[in-house]
Amino acid sequence: MNKPVANKLSYQLIEHDSLDYVVIAGNQTGLSALFFVDENTDVFQQAELVLGGFFPQQVFFSANLPAVCGVSKIEKLLSDYTQENFKQVQQIPKHPSGTPFQQLVWQQLDTIAWGKSVSYSDIAMAIHKPAAVRAVANAVGQNRVSIITPCHRVLRK
Repeated sequence: MNKPVANKLSYQLIEHDSLDYVVIAGNQTGLSALFFVDENTDVFQQAELVLGGFFPQQVFFSANLPAVCGVSKIEKLLSDYTQENFKQVQQIPKHPSGTPFQQLVWQQLDTIAWGKSVSYSDIAMAIHKPAAVRAVANAVGQNRVSIITPCHRVLRK
């Protein structure tokens, strides 16, 4: 008899007018990934390819996500990117996989105030690793939950 698979991750595709397709992935513990795929490709194949790179030990399936993943809040944010909608989305539990260093950087990204931007150096200083600017930049680039964890607000100095 086959053992049940413990590491299951479901994902949902949302078609968006200006952003092609948005892929939202998660499970009962919360949101694990949010990213964009090009509508000119096989969107399911592209979504599973990206998810496989992010989460190599997981099994993926396309399905409606649990309420804890906040799909309706994310859809509202994508159609009306306001501070209030952003605050609502930031309340969604997030569980992206990453190294302890990446997790530390991503947690720091969540502290960036609405409408503000910071540098990679600022993030490195905030996490008490001032010499790790390049590693911070790499971790920011590996952010699994784009838009919600605001990697787009981190700039070069």
